[in-house]
Amino acid sequence: MFDEVTGDRTVTNQTTVNLGKICLGQHRAHFDYRYFPLVDGQGNPVVLDWSGEKTFRLTWAARK
Repeated sequence: MFDEVTGDRTVTNQTTVNLGKICLGQHRAHFDYRYFPLVDGQGNPVVLDWSGEKTFRLTWAARK
């Protein structure tokens, strides 16, 4: 999950907006360097606005 922090970034209970996800599939080896796109819920590529000062949070969700 890739989120933008929309609330106070200095507190532990931050508010966020989900911007998309990165699907790694079966390519999890540390030596397997590849590019993986950020996509929305329908699998469409997401374009990010990097202007201004922003804080993002990347959350790793391991599949079982």
